[in-house]
Amino acid sequence: MKYPLIALFIVVLMFACSGQVFGYYLMDPDIDHSYIKADGTSGSLLSINFTVGMTGEPVAGVTAIFRESAAGSLSSYMRTSDSNGHVETTFTSSTTPEVASVSANCLKSYSAGDPPQTCLWRGSAYWDIYVVKAEIKSIKFTNDHGVLKDNNSDWTDNYNAVDYSTPEWVKNSTNRSITKTKNTSLNIDVVLKVEPSDVAYDLIGDCSDNYLSFAGIGNTSTGEDQTISSITALAALPDYITTINKSVDWKIRCTSADPDIDITSDTSGPHKIYVTFGAPWGSVQTEKRVAWVCNYADGATNNNAASLIQSKLHNDDPPYFQGGTGALPCSPIWLMMNETPNSIPGDCIAHANLMRYAMQLMCTSASYAYVADASNQPSTSSPILKIYKNDNYPGVNFVKWFQEESGGAVWNFEGVCCVNNLYYDVAWSTTSGTYEYCITQGNGIVYRWWFMYEENPGDWEASPDQNPDNYYE
Repeated sequence: MKYPLIALFIVVLMFACSGQVFGYYLMDPDIDHSYIKADGTSGSLLSINFTVGMTGEPVAGVTAIFRESAAGSLSSYMRTSDSNGHVETTFTSSTTPEVASVSANCLKSYSAGDPPQTCLWRGSAYWDIYVVKAEIKSIKFTNDHGVLKDNNSDWTDNYNAVDYSTPEWVKNSTNRSITKTKNTSLNIDVVLKVEPSDVAYDLIGDCSDNYLSFAGIGNTSTGEDQTISSITALAALPDYITTINKSVDWKIRCTSADPDIDITSDTSGPHKIYVTFGAPWGSVQTEKRVAWVCNYADGATNNNAASLIQSKLHNDDPPYFQGGTGALPCSPIWLMMNETPNSIPGDCIAHANLMRYAMQLMCTSASYAYVADASNQPSTSSPILKIYKNDNYPGVNFVKWFQEESGGAVWNFEGVCCVNNLYYDVAWSTTSGTYEYCITQGNGIVYRWWFMYEENPGDWEASPDQNPDNYYE
């Protein structure tokens, strides 16, 4: 045992009636668990073996009278050793954490087969049993971004105020979500109460994944609330955009026992963690918005996050498309995500800005831009890129958007979202007479694959080819 908490070995001398020592008995007490949980059901087996000291023969007929403190109960209070010299009882914990003391007074009278000329003898055994309770009070994530706003119900900028200095998880009270950078490790502070005092223990948090598993080593209980600070997860978070929603099973490992004994405690969570490229920014970081981004960019790395978001905004409603004057249809632009009948449609400029804000919530730099034909650009401002011949811009090919109406009017620019020097066309419409054009990269990646070309001035036709290299002005 690491600590001699069970019982002392007791040697009982047997004295002959004449005063000379002719023989003696040995009393060997044992215990299987000196640390048990204060749950009213955990048990510890107490036993004594009686032998003749000179020969090692078992001694039958020894009566043991057991007594315990108020921290539990015994299965039997009086037992007599069997033919193997063995006697035992089971101590069952109460729900009160404390050090339980159990004793056994043992008595044997002289009988046939005892060592020659022995008289009446007595002895005692003692055990100390730690009846332990561990309660997890709260968990504070100490290195998350600390920006997530408490609104998971609508697309507005409204949210409930959050005190980020307080724990995200409080037993039976609070459970807030967090955001955290991919491929980094979580740090936490845990407030717990371990009783009784002076129990040496390690704090263990088990999860199905090591990025949410913890080990706080080398602690000693005070019997009061105590904080175990700066516990680092056993592994880094995934190296991609995702949403984690997992619980942690907590226990303390009593290291004073030999071998170590685990005492189970509470389960915290489920802890929801939105894994991003960095701290969300750009628009109000409500949980509804961040959850949407992490859901539809799930699994994304820096190389494909923008295409996943563009694909979702482009292919699904909401948001809905409607040609407009270029003014943003609502504020905040996230209101475009409302379902019908509260939907707010927008044009290419609105869709591009919505993608921009979505990318920024993953901590990716993004901006609104528009592209235009160099010979027929909007009069309001200069385009982000003028489209000439392929040999002027060999890396990027654009085919402009137009809208063919009676009279042959042409819409001469397209609003796009710029991410990592790539231009993403987001808006969508398939209504009669309305067309959109693609943006492709020189490496052949196609983000929009409807193409139009002008075979004759004012005569626009759909391209049969998904590679528009030959169809631009």
